[in-house]
Amino acid sequence: NYSCYLGGNNNIEISYLTFINITGGTAPYIAVCVDGNVGNSASDNVDILHCTIVHPYAKGCTFISSYNGRFMFNTVSSGVINTNTETDALGLYNSGYIEIAFNSFNENNASGVGHNDIIQSNNLFGFGGINKIHHNFILQGSTNDGNTCLYLGSTQGFWQIYDNIIVCRASGFNSLIQLNNDGDTTKPIYAKIYNNTFVGTANNYPVYACNVDSLDIKNN
Repeated sequence: NYSCYLGGNNNIEISYLTFINITGGTAPYIAVCVDGNVGNSASDNVDILHCTIVHPYAKGCTFISSYNGRFMFNTVSSGVINTNTETDALGLYNSGYIEIAFNSFNENNASGVGHNDIIQSNNLFGFGGINKIHHNFILQGSTNDGNTCLYLGSTQGFWQIYDNIIVCRASGFNSLIQLNNDGDTTKPIYAKIYNNTFVGTANNYPVYACNVDSLDIKNN
């Protein structure tokens, strides 16, 4: 149930391809999966560039136990759907030092169930290098509650988030950027959030930060 699966593969470039995953159901299907959690093998230095990912009933792309990758110049879209399946556009799990830049995300899962986020991280996302999210257009088109733009949960390490346009149409108390480290507060977060444009509804939080050790927010 993958359009593309890399398990324990290093030094790979995937570019100028179109991936479409229209598999239905409730399992966490994924259009493009970079999985370093296979037989203790890494999936490091994987670049996904200039691709189109369409994922109406699946997650768009995930990096699992993967380091030093780039996700750049891609177009990612869920289409207009209403399903309880998680359709996160980009998942970052137990990974780090990944650059996310110059992408266009257009997500519109109207369900609002299962945290259908655009960029979601979990499980202590790297420490020691720099994670960069910059020059992206990020649109959460659904008006239902439960859909967040950048959910960086149980996170750690160094983050630079700058020069993005982030739009959230969700009606509830959603975050355009959420940073928290509830999983292991002994590992710090250092974040710089510069030069972004935030567009949200009345109840949205532009930036929600919890257990963050160093936080610079300027010129947004």
